[in-house]
Amino acid sequence: VHEALRTIEAFDGPVVAALEGHVLGGGLELAVACDIRIADTTAQFGLPESTMGLAMDLGGAQKLPGMIGEGMTKYLIMTGEPIDADRAHEVGLVEELHEPGAFDDAVDDLAATLASKPAYIHGLAKRQVHSVRPPNLDESMSQAIHHAIAAYQEPETQRRVAEFFE
Repeated sequence: VHEALRTIEAFDGPVVAALEGHVLGGGLELAVACDIRIADTTAQFGLPESTMGLAMDLGGAQKLPGMIGEGMTKYLIMTGEPIDADRAHEVGLVEELHEPGAFDDAVDDLAATLASKPAYIHGLAKRQVHSVRPPNLDESMSQAIHHAIAAYQEPETQRRVAEFFE
C-alpha cells in the first residue's frame, strides 16, 4: 500500500480525491496522498484506528501535521472521533466543499480547471511543494509499519478488532 501511495504522490499529474460519505482510516490516508481534496457536505472524516487499539501505518500521522497542524492530527488519531465536512474544510483537510446536489458539477469544474493548465506545471508544482516535507518521511512511514505490527500483537487490540467484526 505504501508503494501505491508513493506512486500517487509522485505522479506528475494532479490527483483529486472526490470525497463523499465516510472517509475513515485508510480511506482518509489515501485522500491525504492526493493533491487536492474536494468533498460534499455530508462527508465524515476520521481515524478510528485507536478505537480498536490499532496504530496508523499508511503515512497519515506523518503527513497530516503539515496539512492540519499537530494538535488536530493528534485529536483525530487519539480520540478516534470523526469530524464533519465543515470542520474538515475549516482546518484545511479539504480544499473545496459542496452540497451533494452540486458536488458532481464541482468535481467536473475542478477537473476542467486543472486540465486547462500546461501538463508539466503540475509535476513541477508537486515537486516544489513536496521538497519542504521532512527529509525522514519515508523512514517515519517505515517505522509506522513496525508500530502497527506491535500494536496488533497486543491482546487488547486483538479483542477490540474481533469485537468490531462481530
